[in-house]
Amino acid sequence: MFLKPEDLFKGQQITRKITAVVLHYSAVAGKKTAEEVKKQIEAIRQSHKQRGWKDIGYHIGVDLLGRYWLLRPLNEVGSHAKGYNSNSIGVVMLADAEQLQSAPLLEEAVLRLFGFLSVRLRNPAFFLHKQLNPTECPPIRKEFENRLRTLGYLSGGGVNGT
Repeated sequence: MFLKPEDLFKGQQITRKITAVVLHYSAVAGKKTAEEVKKQIEAIRQSHKQRGWKDIGYHIGVDLLGRYWLLRPLNEVGSHAKGYNSNSIGVVMLADAEQLQSAPLLEEAVLRLFGFLSVRLRNPAFFLHKQLNPTECPPIRKEFENRLRTLGYLSGGGVNGT
């Protein structure tokens, strides 16, 4: 179900320490209708379970229309960034690389979500997956990456020294 950022925490008592938020992309063409997005999420969930994971690896999804989807309870450790899962939550942009080059509603929704999480989680570190693990994930527009950095939503460091 798609939600507002503040609704992502309703009914959830967070008992684990969350110090980081990691941004990913699904690498699968994003959908627009709620029914199509639900099917896309379920396909990702099944793919992750086939890898032997407990559930979908990400906690929050953001679709092409800027809607938020709770994918996994925030209190559960995810499977989205090797070596960083225990203290982070994973946010996945439900889009492929081509769609990410022209997804203004998705980009604005990520910015709103990061603003909300910054307050709710008391200034966690924000990373692109590729800052932590050897991957090209997510292949976002350079302008969007610069905007994230300018707004203070990208932490330095990571394995590639960015």
